[in-house]
Amino acid sequence: MKTIRTVSNQTVFDLAVKYYGTCEAVAELIGNNPGLRNDPAALATLGIDYVADGGFYADAALLAGQEVRIDNDSRTLRQMVVKELQNKEINTFGL
Repeated sequence: MKTIRTVSNQTVFDLAVKYYGTCEAVAELIGNNPGLRNDPAALATLGIDYVADGGFYADAALLAGQEVRIDNDSRTLRQMVVKELQNKEINTFGL
């Protein structure tokens, strides 16, 4: 496993594509990182009361700067895609 840090406006889908090469890795990412948290500002922008709700939203931005474990030996990993995206920033959340 390697550890990365999230950046602003990055969703769990962005992490799956960048570090696994496929969105099929979203469930694995969430399973390996049960403490993932959304950015409260992103949730507020979506009209979600993050204090009362307390849930995790895969389609909302993650809190920037949190550590995320990536399984380098995952069967889901698509090396060719990961290599192609190696130096690209993927952060698709924005309203």
